[in-house]
Amino acid sequence: MTPRSLVLLVLTTVAVALFARNAGRLVAYLRLGKPDPERFDDPRARSDDVGTYVLAQARMFRVPASGIMHALIFWGFIVITLGTVELFGRGFWAGFSIPLASDRPWFLLSQDLFAGLVLLGVLMAVAIRYGKRPERISQTWDAAVILSLIAFLMLTLLAYVALGLVAAG
Repeated sequence: MTPRSLVLLVLTTVAVALFARNAGRLVAYLRLGKPDPERFDDPRARSDDVGTYVLAQARMFRVPASGIMHALIFWGFIVITLGTVELFGRGFWAGFSIPLASDRPWFLLSQDLFAGLVLLGVLMAVAIRYGKRPERISQTWDAAVILSLIAFLMLTLLAYVALGLVAAG
């Protein structure tokens, strides 16, 4: 194991431990409540709702611009997560690859395309939040920080790809 891989392993271990501690605290709060016998009463309807409201983001499209913005960011992150898994794996093992995806033109194009779409979603969010700002939206530092971090993450992904192309000649 290289020194860089060891540093990544230590940082990952610390991050997972902190996450587990926080998740355990939140689970303890959940256990304070009473059981809900209706939680699993209609699995078909609940799975339909997951498809409609979580995956398709149906409620977001009540306001079309906000819906498109949320969909771009949400689906961008869904697609980019596969690339993140690959990059994380390569942090430990130089030859790590995801079968049927890594280094394939369609996969590389999807990563770049969705990074651009997420950036477009962030620009839309900034325009909505700080431009015409509907009454239902407040201007907070939290939102500015989150949008900045999302944009920074997408820009670093695109820079990583660009530098990889330069290094490959």
